[in-house]
Amino acid sequence: MIKYDKEIQCGFDNLLSYCFKNPNGVYTLIFKDKKVKAYYDTMWEDDNGLELNDPNYEEYNSILFINAKNNESIPICYHDMPKEVWHDGKRIL
Repeated sequence: MIKYDKEIQCGFDNLLSYCFKNPNGVYTLIFKDKKVKAYYDTMWEDDNGLELNDPNYEEYNSILFINAKNNESIPICYHDMPKEVWHDGKRIL
């Protein structure tokens, strides 16, 4: 995976590395308005969907979690990071 400065500055890079090393167990994602128990699924290099020649085009990494309650996908990138992340009862972010 490519390391992007914007992800390092906000801590997303730490989350990405942690999930890669700890793919099993239950993650608790705490957002501004909700708390979700989830399982890590995968990570990938992503972009914002704009054309490569668009000045606003951006590449970044994303992580996919699966909601433990209803199996819904929860994609996360540095744009929409949770306020806190816990893994098996330990705060990691």
